[in-house]
Amino acid sequence: MKMIELTIHTTTEASELVADVLWNQTTFGVAIADRNDLAMLRENKK
Repeated sequence: MKMIELTIHTTTEASELVADVLWNQTTFGVAIADRNDLAMLRENKK
């Protein structure tokens, strides 16, 4: 089975919309890695 991995740079606000559009085009799934979410997790750990 062949798969394609894409990297799309967008704003935090638009990431859910982009993921939704991609989700409708695939049966494999979509992952979001948001730099702001990771920073918030680090701050909350302290």
